[in-house]
Amino acid sequence: MRTISQLPRTRASLGVLAVFVALMAIPAATKRGAGNEPVRVEGGLISGTTEDGGRAYKGIPYAAPPVGDLRWKPPQPVVAWTGVRSGDTVGAACPHLARAAAGFLAEVTEPKREDCLFLDVWTAARPGDRRPVMVWYHGGGWRSGSGTPVDKESDLRNAQRVGGHRTFNLPMRTWARLATAAGRSKTFMYYFSHVPPHPAKDQLGAYHTGEIPYVFNDLGQHTWAFQPHDYRLADLMSSYWVQFATAGDPNGGRRPQWVPFDLRNEPYLEFGETVAVRHHLLKPQLDFIEQVQQRRSTFD
Repeated sequence: MRTISQLPRTRASLGVLAVFVALMAIPAATKRGAGNEPVRVEGGLISGTTEDGGRAYKGIPYAAPPVGDLRWKPPQPVVAWTGVRSGDTVGAACPHLARAAAGFLAEVTEPKREDCLFLDVWTAARPGDRRPVMVWYHGGGWRSGSGTPVDKESDLRNAQRVGGHRTFNLPMRTWARLATAAGRSKTFMYYFSHVPPHPAKDQLGAYHTGEIPYVFNDLGQHTWAFQPHDYRLADLMSSYWVQFATAGDPNGGRRPQWVPFDLRNEPYLEFGETVAVRHHLLKPQLDFIEQVQQRRSTFD
């Protein structure tokens, strides 16, 4: 699986600014079972489970365990197994220091081991289908976290304490500028200003990661008081992401046109109470922070 854009997708707090990752559409597994029959992957046969009308294959090794002589080395080919490997449980998380109890993200719930190179796959594809693939890179700042979904509303309590503009928005604008200047592929930037109906919405506002249930059209993971606009926004955002993963461009159909980023106008698509193209996101604030950082660097 390869990316055709050099930038990962990242989010911001109190209004999300991000650069898309375009994923190459790849065929479904070459030998996919019908129903819950085992499927063959590179290492051997693996069984799955049924979830929400699709199938889930969890804990699939994608490389050899990075232990012993392989510690701190590039990933090596997966070690084949015999028989049918059960895919009903997620793999171990990579070792990392425990998160603070009052931190922004909760500690992972799965075991932590050096043998931690696993993938979880969810699919509704049928035998022979060729469907686009979307890859989720978990957060944690390269220091913690895992790919296992964690649904804890308490994780969001300290969202406003994250340094939004400096930590997220300015780096994303910088990345968008660099990617556009490189000219290798189109870059699409968005700003999520919609306030989800979280119980602490008055304190959180449009918080860091708040757009994720909308992107994956998975509002049902929460028991919040969603309104019709929330469901419409989830349908719209998820359709952009699927189209982008399919064709490398989010535009198509009757969706509002998403203008690629350019260095002169710096357009972005705002997902708020309305969905519209705007320009020069938070320019006074981000320019000021950028100038401060540049001045500080001259004294370092």
